[in-house]
Amino acid sequence: MKPEWKQWLLIAGGAAATGVALYYLLREEGPGRKESETEAKKFNTNEATKEQVLMVLRDILSTQEKMKGLMKKFTQKFVEEDYTFEEACAMVAKQHPEDPLSRYGLTMATFDGLLDKFQQEPEVKAAVLSIMGAASTPNPSPAAYQISTDRLIKVHEFMRDELQSLTAEAGSWPKADTKVITLAAQAYVGAKVQKKFGLSGEDIEGAVLLNHKDLASNANFTMVNIAIQKTMNDLIDADA
Repeated sequence: MKPEWKQWLLIAGGAAATGVALYYLLREEGPGRKESETEAKKFNTNEATKEQVLMVLRDILSTQEKMKGLMKKFTQKFVEEDYTFEEACAMVAKQHPEDPLSRYGLTMATFDGLLDKFQQEPEVKAAVLSIMGAASTPNPSPAAYQISTDRLIKVHEFMRDELQSLTAEAGSWPKADTKVITLAAQAYVGAKVQKKFGLSGEDIEGAVLLNHKDLASNANFTMVNIAIQKTMNDLIDADA
């Protein structure tokens, strides 16, 4: 879609509760992606209707909600007990949701094109905002209101550094599924954030959304988020 969609994706990408999960949900997996011909035929992008796009968006939102519950469970587990990242991956591997885009034979690039096509439709806009978290977090936690922009940036810098540490170790791990690495990284780093700053994923997500206007124009926040996204790519590629 237009820059507004990209901006929301970047902002939401910094929220600990949903950011990496969104990265997983909306990531184009490249050459390693496996799609059967049957899957690819499920969705004809040239003839796609608004209703079909809304169906995919609702599926993404439903999967996101399931994923948030799983991430909360895993994060708390990693706060309470010490796990290596390999152990975290093994735990996540036992239960993670199906990629909603692959279910319809779509990549992020093709789906982004469909969003461009229907970007002016109110229902599509509303669905996108729900996915981004603007509509799904109507009541931020009390702690979210107390988090300043500067503190948010420090939290995200810490997230970046922790992800970079994982990337440096990735070469020695057994091979794991891309989805597993992505989700395990979210929960594992989220637990470290909670231990260091005393903030839950919901606190950070709420603060990001409350301060989204300031953050959207904050060069430091943008740079940190770009670094987080790059590091996630590096982490996944290192284990490929």
